[in-house]
Formats: sequence, C-alpha cells, structure tokens
Amino acid sequence: MNRLKELTITKEGFAFDPGTGESYRLTESAQKIMEWMKEDANIRNIAEKLSSCYSLSPESALEDVQELQLQLKLQGLIE
Repeated sequence: MNRLKELTITKEGFAFDPGTGESYRLTESAQKIMEWMKEDANIRNIAEKLSSCYSLSPESALEDVQELQLQLKLQGLIE
C-alpha cells in the first residue's frame, strides 16, 4: 500500500489524501521530497537532489529525507 501516490500536492504546500480526507501542511523541502518519492526515485537520489537544491551536505540531506520517510510511514502513507 502506497497512499503517497494518491495524495494531491498543491503548489501552495498542502497535501490532501482523498482516501481519508486528511490534509497536511508541507514545508517547501517536504513538498519537493514527496513529489520525488511519488516518482519512485530512491532515497539516495532524492537526498542528492535535495542537497543540490538547498546547498546541504549529502549527509544532512539524507538525514532529512529519512526523517520525512519515517513520518510518512507513521502516517501510513508509505510502507
């Protein structure tokens, strides 16, 4: 089950889950990460993109992506 693919993510930084009716407010970086995850990019590739977009170290970007991944798992949006 990957409810992340079902989310509608707006340019304004909101995500809506049509299956549950829940909505989420996203930071700019979370929005980008979730869009990349919806494209099935792997975590390391996403971290590289994030590092490049925000001038983060690769390690810091990977930690940020992994933290969001954990939050998405806890919300039941990804497995």
